[in-house]
Amino acid sequence: MDVFVAILTPDFNASKWTDQEVGIAVGRDVLMIPIDKGEKPYRFLAKYQALLSNGLTVGEVAGEVFRTICASARTRGRMIESLIRTIATGSDVSEVLFRIDKLNSIEGVGVEDWERIRENVAGNSLLVSSRQLLDRLNEILLQKKLEPVELGGRKRKSLDDEIPF
Repeated sequence: MDVFVAILTPDFNASKWTDQEVGIAVGRDVLMIPIDKGEKPYRFLAKYQALLSNGLTVGEVAGEVFRTICASARTRGRMIESLIRTIATGSDVSEVLFRIDKLNSIEGVGVEDWERIRENVAGNSLLVSSRQLLDRLNEILLQKKLEPVELGGRKRKSLDDEIPF
């Protein structure tokens, strides 16, 4: 476990297991993200600022959890690597676009990470055939001064292309 998200509801404490699970997470020194859903952090969680969820949608709370994970030096690298792997193996263009935008929102993603994505997308026949995906990815790649991916994949030069006759 890299992150422990505790959704603190009024009956959180009623379970025999929740305090034990929190204790294990604290003992492993993982990033703790308590979410106040009607209950304030207590005992081991008392030293952590809770994310307030009142008035937020599930998507907004998830976005805050994502930002917290990406802001932490302990978990940022794991999130970046996970997004790179899921982009590379993506089979749904809209999901890959979503992940590319999420990755682009993280501070500290290196040029070498974008180079890996470029190579992986160029080798994925489904992704390389999506104009929408390539337009978005190429916009980012050009900002990073990297070679764009061509629609349909890169055309390999053959020695015949160099013959002048």
